[in-house]
Order: sequence, then structure tokens, then C-alpha cells
Amino acid sequence: MRIDLHLGVHKTATTHLQRYWVACNPLGHAARIHCPPLDEVRAELTPLAGVGDDLGVPKFKRAQAYLGRLASAHARVILSDENLLGTCEGNFAQGCLYPNVADRMANLKGVLQPFEVHLLISVRRYSDYLRSAYCEAIRHSRYFTFESAIKRFQPEKRRWPVILRELRLAFPQSTLTCWPYEALHQVRGPMTASLFELDINRLPVASEERPRRTMSRLAIKLLDDIHSHAGAEVATAARASVEKLVAGPKMVQFDPWTDEVRARLDALYEEDLLIMRSDPTLRFHHG
Repeated sequence: MRIDLHLGVHKTATTHLQRYWVACNPLGHAARIHCPPLDEVRAELTPLAGVGDDLGVPKFKRAQAYLGRLASAHARVILSDENLLGTCEGNFAQGCLYPNVADRMANLKGVLQPFEVHLLISVRRYSDYLRSAYCEAIRHSRYFTFESAIKRFQPEKRRWPVILRELRLAFPQSTLTCWPYEALHQVRGPMTASLFELDINRLPVASEERPRRTMSRLAIKLLDDIHSHAGAEVATAARASVEKLVAGPKMVQFDPWTDEVRARLDALYEEDLLIMRSDPTLRFHHG
């Protein structure tokens, strides 16, 4: 069985792609190509990525049995979960992008070894990724301010090419395909046609769904005020209500950067794109 392993990253329309690929399943049935839904992958495979030695055996057996069931029914599967690499809250807690990629991929390598594995990943401009990932992180963890998190965060410490290099080291026999989030609409159709081995004209019309909207600037300001006066627990409890209260397309999105910082982050990303375009070991699609 061939496995196309889509690793995200977060805030690169991963949920949109997952839903789109699941919608393509009827078209892949004749060729025995299938994309399981996210909740299935997250329950059966993803827990193995984060285990320590003491918990690895039962989760390995569960993942092994899951892949065995897929292999008995399909010739090719697209497995997608952005949490395979880590989480947004983990990135901010440790002050860099996906610090445990090597360990998490090592945990998965054994169970994936019997199969033909191909890796897929998208990257995003740091200035947009970090503010959007922060909003995602506080949706799933105890509230913390962006100011406190960004003081610890060092974008230069781990950049996208480093993560791609670690993926290649973990799976040296696998192809590695990467695309910038900014080129999603140019890449989605040809990539999906390739995954499902279809003529591009047979693909269903994709919705124009985007990643969950970054919280509004006012929502973050209110949560910071609550955090300052009442503490992290109260801010955490209030987060969902505050986000809904001051949400909508007319609200100015949270954007913490000065022009100088944004320019520095964007320059780093442009350097990364040049590195990725010139990397002969990487299948880089930029629209």
C-alpha cells in the first residue's frame, strides 16, 4: 500500500484539504484510493507520534492494526493530520517551530516501514503563521498573552527548511512535496488529481473555505485585559465567549507586528522560499 502522509502544517488550510479529499473518495473507489477522515487518523495513528518508550507498545499495535485494515481494503491512502508534527501550543511553549519533529517521526517510522510512504507539507509566511497559530494555541490551552509568548519565540532558531531536512532524514527513501500556503488555490487541483490518479476535470468543485479566521484585534485586547486583572484561568474560561462576541468579517484581525518586525519576518520567509525552490531533493510547487 502507498501512503501519502500529509503533515499540515497548522493554519495552511489543512482542514479544508482534508474535507476536500474525503469528498473525492467516491472518485477514488475504483482505483482503491481512499482518504480517511481526520478524526479517524487522529484516533488511530497520531497518538503514536507523541509517545515515550513506556507507552509506545500499545499505541504501536493499535496503529499497526489500523494500517493493516487500510491495506486490506485500499491500494493507496492519504493520511492527513497536522498534529503529527506537534501542536501550536507546543510551538509557543518551547519557543520555536515544531521542536520535536525528529522524535515524532522516529516514533512513526516503524509502523510505516512496510509501506511506500510519500510526504506532503505546506508552509506559510511567518508573520501570518505566527499570529494565526497563536490564536489557535489559546483555543486549546490555558490563556497566555502574545507578548509573553513572542518574547520566548525565536523564528530564526527553526525555520521551514530545517523542518524539511529533518523529515528527509527520517524518511530518506520517501519523496517530499512542499507548497507555500499562499499558492494553495493554484496547487490544490493538480495535487488532488495526482493523489487520486484522476483527470483534473473530474474533480469536484472545491469550496472556498479558508483556515479558521484569526481572532479580532479587539478580542485579544479584551482577553489581555481579563488576564491582567483576573488571571489566566478567568481569561481561559472567557476565551470562547469573547471570541464570538467580537467576531465577524468587519472586525479588524489581530495583527501584533510593527512594520519593521513584519518586514524582518517576511524577509526570512522569502529566503526560505529561495532555498526550497533550489533544493533538488524537494518537490516544491509554487503555483
